[in-house]
Amino acid sequence: MSKEKSILNWEDINDKLFLRLENRGKSMEVPDERIRIPFLDLVVFIYCDWSKTHWEGVYVNRNHLILWKQDKKDVLRAALRNTFQKDNIVIPITDLLSSAFGKEIHIEEGSEKDMIVLTSRNLEYGATMLLNTLELKKLADRFNSDLYLLPSSVHEILAVRTDQNRDISLLMDMVQDANQTVVRDEDYLSDCIYYFDRKKCEIKIAVPTTANIR
Repeated sequence: MSKEKSILNWEDINDKLFLRLENRGKSMEVPDERIRIPFLDLVVFIYCDWSKTHWEGVYVNRNHLILWKQDKKDVLRAALRNTFQKDNIVIPITDLLSSAFGKEIHIEEGSEKDMIVLTSRNLEYGATMLLNTLELKKLADRFNSDLYLLPSSVHEILAVRTDQNRDISLLMDMVQDANQTVVRDEDYLSDCIYYFDRKKCEIKIAVPTTANIR
């Protein structure tokens, strides 16, 4: 079946829908018909991933809802299910670095040794883990602490426990410095630090910043 015919059929398309989390300010630079769900200073898009068939993916827009005879809630529900059921990764940053460099990486005591990376198995658009309150709650319970969540890029977020000795200004400096020197413009997510309250199972901006778009 061709891509043109498949995209008309909800039964063929509903298991190919995934969430993508992007910076809201940057997304507003190019007005279009894509379905947008605001989340804090960010925006959630729904993306149709055709990578297994080697076709180019598409963002879901209002016309797709008409073609599929589905409302936004149904499409969002399918994308949530697919996104959070796929093989997501929650691992220490040392393990991810060791895997990337092919050798064991050690981080000295006193630095962010307890930092956890949350991303997708293929390391693409894994920042949607910021929306996965179930996994965040599991991690927070494991730490016995609320969490600070750092937007590394659209592909991953970093999590650290909140404690009295944690200087959030240093975390903010780290995120903003990385955004200015390492993160590619198209991968930029945010300069904000987020806070996960494990009792309420809620996410909020820990320290607002005016640098939300570049």
